[in-house]
Order: sequence, then structure tokens, then C-alpha cells
Amino acid sequence: MGLRAYTVTKYEKDFGDCLGFNYDIDGFCDFVEKLKIEFYIDETNPLVELNANELLSLNPKELELNDEEQRLLSSLQNDAKSADYAQDGYFRIEWL
Repeated sequence: MGLRAYTVTKYEKDFGDCLGFNYDIDGFCDFVEKLKIEFYIDETNPLVELNANELLSLNPKELELNDEEQRLLSSLQNDAKSADYAQDGYFRIEWL
């Protein structure tokens, strides 16, 4: 028994909110580090994956965030709540 190849007949991505951080993956990672949640960065592709459980468990009132950072965290949490795959894994942020 081994792996078998299958054709992909439908591939679809549904994009959420635009967070900004134009060409600034490092700036986004600095923000995530401030939130103290686990994340993975793929330097060959412009993407970051956040630990969805840690992201969703954050309480913005307990963090020292400015208004813009509060908005970003709220946007991330809302999109992670609505992303089916994020509930038990990682929530992906891509630069397009």
C-alpha cells in the first residue's frame, strides 16, 4: 500500500478581511509575537499560520494594544471563527 495520485477537480479559497501589512511580513510577525501565540512562517511563500486555538482564546481587554491593534486582533478572531479548518489547527494569513 502506498500513496495514490488523484486529480484536483475543484480548488477554492475564500478570503477574509484585508489586514494591511503591505509587503511587511516582519511587521505582522512582530504583532503576532506581541499577542504571544504560536505561529509558523513560510519564508519561501508569503504566508503565516497562526495557532487557531490560541488566537481564539485571547481576550483583547487583557492585552495592551492600541486601537489599530485591537481592530486587527478582532478581525483575525472573527475570520478564524468562520474558517472551517481553523477550529482544530492553524489559521493562514497570505500575502497576495
